[in-house]
Amino acid sequence: MGLGLDVARIGWYRELPDGNGPDLDSLRAVPGDIVVAVNTFGKADPKWWEDWRRDHPDVLYVEDHTHAPFSDWAVASDADYCVASLRKVLPVPDGAALWSPRGLPVPAASSVGCAAAGDKLEAMVLKAAWLAGAAVEKGTFRQLQLAGEDGVTKGMPGISAFSKAVLQALDVVGMRDRRTRNARRVEDGVASLGGPWAVLLPSSGGDVPFNVQLVCNSGEARDALRSHLAGAGVFAPVHWPQPWEGVSTGDERAEDLAARILTVPLDHRYGDADVDRVLELLSNFA
Repeated sequence: MGLGLDVARIGWYRELPDGNGPDLDSLRAVPGDIVVAVNTFGKADPKWWEDWRRDHPDVLYVEDHTHAPFSDWAVASDADYCVASLRKVLPVPDGAALWSPRGLPVPAASSVGCAAAGDKLEAMVLKAAWLAGAAVEKGTFRQLQLAGEDGVTKGMPGISAFSKAVLQALDVVGMRDRRTRNARRVEDGVASLGGPWAVLLPSSGGDVPFNVQLVCNSGEARDALRSHLAGAGVFAPVHWPQPWEGVSTGDERAEDLAARILTVPLDHRYGDADVDRVLELLSNFA
């Protein structure tokens, strides 16, 4: 956000991650503007943008596929530009992708690797050891993680040598399939539990879900569920806080929804036994 405020005026349009698409009446773009469409949680539908794009040929149209860089939407995109922050869904400490499906000029990546990626990598290794029961202080890897994240998001360094090597060796198809399979199993299981929640944006079609989002009946229920899961070693983050770091659109519906959303982590790292355990914990809470 800081970079954007330094180089351009930022305007808002309204879109809640509820499957109803963007409120295009609130999008007042004029020729020369840049509009960013976000595939939030990997479950948005590109159909909402088709007619709008035809009516606004003089607006630069960019898609953010951070939550699902290998979704059907991302792979078949015809946007002017696409971007994705790879560390959000892949096992790398840094790295981003920028491409132009329409063949527009793309700046060359910096040849200077990201030094802060080393801090994040150390944090990842130490956290894995901590989760496995090793005598590692949680504060140690948290400090490294925060320092690394701060460094990764400053400036525009090139990808680290470590991340570049890992990306070339990943089984992306297998990771995508596992992520989708895990999410759908939990979504089906949650529907039968009758707890104080509903699945936000159930997976379908070419989605590659960014884990599972539950929307609880109240903020209190969300916080209680989060504590319940954390007590069993399942750390469920809030990925859509409103306001965020003091920045807010002032949209009351957005803030209400954000206060009740919780992401249940079920990505490619988790097998069937992990999914069963999460479902058991949710059942105990319900």
